Formats: sequence, structure tokens, C-alpha cells
Amino acid sequence: MNNKLSLKEVRDIFIEIEEKYRVYSLYSDGVYFWKTIRFELFEYITKSLGILEEGHPSSSKDKFRRFILLVKYSGLNIFKRKNVKKSDLLILTHGRKQKIEEEYGDIYLYDIIKSLKTNNKKIFFIDRPNHYGKHYIKNIDEKRNMIYFERFGHIVREKLYKLFSWKYKLTETKQILKVIENEFGQRLNIHVDLLQLVKKRIFRFKFEKRYFDKLLDKINPAKIILVVSYGKEELIASARDRRIEVVEVQHGIISSYHMGYHFPFEYPIPYFPDRLILFGDYWKECVRYPINSRQTTNHF
Repeated sequence: MNNKLSLKEVRDIFIEIEEKYRVYSLYSDGVYFWKTIRFELFEYITKSLGILEEGHPSSSKDKFRRFILLVKYSGLNIFKRKNVKKSDLLILTHGRKQKIEEEYGDIYLYDIIKSLKTNNKKIFFIDRPNHYGKHYIKNIDEKRNMIYFERFGHIVREKLYKLFSWKYKLTETKQILKVIENEFGQRLNIHVDLLQLVKKRIFRFKFEKRYFDKLLDKINPAKIILVVSYGKEELIASARDRRIEVVEVQHGIISSYHMGYHFPFEYPIPYFPDRLILFGDYWKECVRYPINSRQTTNHF
């Protein structure tokens, strides 16, 4: 293990390799897969090198409790399917909620949602749980116009994917992935199983996109608003197929070390939101966003 490299050196090597092999053009089984693995891959590398630590550590007890809640809310979601209906907007909430004006609200979207309701917009919600798997939505109106993020399909996606991902042979990209894997090993002294990671993410992408295709056909929104776009590539791809605008609201610090936002390349990045709403002008210049995305500040 090489602990002598700094975070800056690892980031620069990572981006050099991305540019050298034009990884965002790599395509297999209908998926431009590099964008789907990027954040997870960089996080794995920096943790393995002892540079960064787990951002949200969980004990075995926390993981077990989260699994039980996943099963609970997935079951409740079966009965909530009847709630799905045509709406002007689809909002994918953040799990971080706090009590605001006597009710629990998304700390990043509360004011936006309030403004949209004032303008009589029909909103449908997909409510995400917090880090420990709990939901805090109490508003009766929102309960009638929402489904939980969890589904039994998430268990298949995360726990049983090996039963299905074997069929992705990666025939056209296997060789270049092995070359990239070897270069990571030589330059960072770390082993990364890119083939397995890519197979897992392709399976997840296709599995999740089928779900969002059906959901968006029912809701038919003009716009989707979300917090945290990385890891939501399937929803963004489904929206793009239907020419639905995707807007992301900033939720924290953005820097050139954040692989969810820093893309210093002169070509479009797949599965990235059409627009970012940032906290202020400073955040427009702190990284190089994808050239196919617009940035606005405090404007909805």
C-alpha cells in the first residue's frame, strides 16, 4: 500500500488516466458506464490508500436496522403505487430532514417546495430515507402524493446482482478495462477489479432504468428536481430519453476533489443534470463542471 501519495496526486493521476483512455466514451450493453462507477471508484481508491475515511460509518447494528427498514418501506410502497399520477414536477428528496415550522422538511428543498406549492404546481415526491433508513415525512398532502424510494428490487440490485450480471461479457471493452486496471495498479500500487465493478453497475443501471422508465411514463413531469445526482444516473438517463429537464440543488461543499462534480474535460459527460442550482457565485468557479450542464445561483 502506498501512503506517500497526497490526495492531490491521486486526483491528478485519476483524471490523467480518464483523459488518456477517453473513458466517458466507453460503452457496453447500452450504457456509458464510466460515469456510473466514477464516484465509487475514486472513493474506493482514496480509502484503500488511507487518504480518506468513511464519510458515514455504520456499525453492524446500523446495517441490520437499515435492512429491516428497507423491507418495511418496500412493503408499504406496494400499497402506495396507487398514489402515482400525472404531475407537473417530480421531486426526489434528500434523506436529511429537520423540523421546520412544525413539520419535518428537506433542508435543501424546503423553500423551493414551498414556492412551487404557492404557484399551484402539482408535485409528486419520491422520498429518500436518512442514512439510518428512516423517513420523517409527516405532511398529509405530501403523503398522498409520494412513494418511498425503497423497493424490494433494491435487494436484488445490491445483494443478488451476481446471479444476473454474468451475462454482461463486456466483449468490446474488456481489453481496455484491463489496461486501465493495470495502470491504476502501476501508478497507485492498488488493485481495482474494474470488470466486476462495471458489470455490477451495468446490471444496476439497466435494472433501475426499467423502473424509472415506467414511473416517468405515469407521472410525465415537465421537470425533475433532485439533491445528489451521482448514483442517480438511471433516473437522469430515463428523463433524457423523454426530454425532461433534470435540475440538481447543491447540498454541500463542491471542490476539485469531489468526483461527483469536477469534470475537467472538453466534451459532454453522460447522465449529468441539465442544470445545477448553487448556493452562490463562488461555487460556479470552484470546479470545472461538465460542458453540457448550466449553473445558476439561488434561482428556480
